[in-house]
Amino acid sequence: MVQLKELSGLFSIYKLNADETIPAAVYTSDFLSITRTDEELSIVCREMPDIKNDPVSHNWRCIKILGPLDFSMIGIIHQITKILKKAQISVFVISTYDTDYFLIQQHQFDAAITEFKKNTTIKI
Repeated sequence: MVQLKELSGLFSIYKLNADETIPAAVYTSDFLSITRTDEELSIVCREMPDIKNDPVSHNWRCIKILGPLDFSMIGIIHQITKILKKAQISVFVISTYDTDYFLIQQHQFDAAITEFKKNTTIKI
């Protein structure tokens, strides 16, 4: 059984140019994911009105898979996203060493929770 936990609050996904400096304000967020590639700098954190950036996507909610998850586990992300796909709910996934996080737009969040509750292999 996969156990999920809703995180409180709203999150934003910021896209910056690959060579840009990371805004200092993001380091105050209790949830922060930074990914830099040769094409972009993506930052996911709590919504921060101080950061004026375009493009940005606001109003995301977050669900955490309770872990830690062993690297040998197969299909966890697929199990979650398959449920969301069937319900036509878009998802943004972040993986860490210990677990995975699923960001869902606020306007689809209640529907996602309803779908998870229908599934016997998921506990939320």
